[in-house]
Amino acid sequence: MDNRIKGIISYRQVTSGGLLLTASNNINQYFPNLNFTASWLFIATWDKVPYYSNLQS
Repeated sequence: MDNRIKGIISYRQVTSGGLLLTASNNINQYFPNLNFTASWLFIATWDKVPYYSNLQS
């Protein structure tokens, strides 16, 4: 991803609240033997960010 020309990349860290419970429940649904409890989340989003092409001539 390359946002030097256009696009927005944003992120946040969550350490409390309902998102932690939702994440824990989702992971435990698909991995029932794990007994996972999330203590923090890293949430990243991007909008109109073009693909990064590393083409060199």
